[in-house]
Amino acid sequence: MLEALHSVEGINLMEKVLIVGAGFMGSGIAQVSAQAGYRVHLMDIQTAITDRAFKEIRWSLEKLAAKDLLAEPSEKERRE
Repeated sequence: MLEALHSVEGINLMEKVLIVGAGFMGSGIAQVSAQAGYRVHLMDIQTAITDRAFKEIRWSLEKLAAKDLLAEPSEKERRE
């Protein structure tokens, strides 16, 4: 069902992702979504948890970049 909502006749309908809950799962979903080219909003009831999530995402991205495994999504990937 998400596939049907994501794209209709090559037009990207989904540009933003809102994730409520910045724990391990939420922060992972936020990172993968951002890497896929979506604008991500990550929220949690506790600021400390959101701060930790951003710190962990930054750490993970730095590790991927150091290993040359981080790439900008192509324009096509952003639309898919």
